Amino acid sequence: MVSVQEALDVVLNAAVQRPIIQISLAESEGTVLAEDVYADRDFPPFDRVCMDGICIHSDALKDGDTIFELKGMAAAGMPRMNFQGKGSAIEVMTGAILPEGYNIVIPFEEIATVENEARLLRPDWKEGANIHKKGRDRKKGSLLISKGTKIGAPEIGVIATVGLSTIAVYKAFNIAIVSTGDELVGIDEIPASYQIRTSNSIQLASVLKREGHTTRCFHINDDQKKLEQNLGRIMDEYDMLILSGGVSRGKLDFVPAVLESLQVEKLFHRVAQKPGKPFWFGIKGNTPVFAFPGNPVSSFLCLHKYALPFIHKCMTLPSSPQSYAVLEERVSFKKPLTYFPTVELFYKNGVLHANLKPGQGSGDLSNLMNNNAFVELDATLSEIDKGALLPVIRYR
Repeated sequence: MVSVQEALDVVLNAAVQRPIIQISLAESEGTVLAEDVYADRDFPPFDRVCMDGICIHSDALKDGDTIFELKGMAAAGMPRMNFQGKGSAIEVMTGAILPEGYNIVIPFEEIATVENEARLLRPDWKEGANIHKKGRDRKKGSLLISKGTKIGAPEIGVIATVGLSTIAVYKAFNIAIVSTGDELVGIDEIPASYQIRTSNSIQLASVLKREGHTTRCFHINDDQKKLEQNLGRIMDEYDMLILSGGVSRGKLDFVPAVLESLQVEKLFHRVAQKPGKPFWFGIKGNTPVFAFPGNPVSSFLCLHKYALPFIHKCMTLPSSPQSYAVLEERVSFKKPLTYFPTVELFYKNGVLHANLKPGQGSGDLSNLMNNNAFVELDATLSEIDKGALLPVIRYR
């Protein structure tokens, strides 16, 4: 049996960078960028008018001018207009390129216009007012987005602005999620008194889909021959295999033996933790195999503690800073197992706190709804006092 840290180290050391593919920018939401994106010109690319109004030159204000002759209009999308002389003004629209020779934009709300003249309602305007200067945001050639960034709506907007209709990204995983057990029936079936509806696979799939990966759920009964036949075929068709159930030491827990018979290299089996102690992990070629215990809280914890960090490393996503919370009450537990009870995180006076709500064990699926994280309690301890600062694993 390995410690939690040893298990995590083994899992992360097995991570291999995903292949790089080119996709349409329109389809890139949620993917991870595999190239740096640079500014192809200054941001903004010209002195940009920020408000509808008129533009004048500051020298006219210094000379005491407050009435200006309107000499035309500049709208967004028009070529740059030339300077029209001292004492002139040009009507300008938001987004237009600032006409040559002008350095102040005054909103329409601050002027009175009569025919072709504009009268200032106040004279105290500073040079550069309401002008977004060329290159103020970013200079041509500057790094805008680093590879390893998860692409969202802001990134899509920036990538489009630099003229990239396709983009290099790390290929998402195609993941098979297999639940095992004779007691499981489909969601739309009426279970017998000794059966339950399958939930682990679809719950795990929902997390992985949110991460941008494709998934397919399977169910295989506790039959060693059927497990060998089906798992072998599934591993040939998917990038990752996640199993739920059949990994403990019962007479019908065939998964570890089946995986080894399929030449999956076992990297560890059983972790000194609660819940999730029977967790099995191995590799076949480039295909990682995560075999989680069947209890829903166990599989849910293991996915967040081990599988998601593995996936993030394969996608070159930077590690998220570890979050910590102040424990709201004294807790006792059995060592030497690292304990991951569920907690409700909340802020008090700007500090993150954790209210312990462990539920009724690793089979208490509904308790996950009443909480939003797991807290990690050190295996070397048996008691932790109220007020201790502890690492947390958020799941929502």
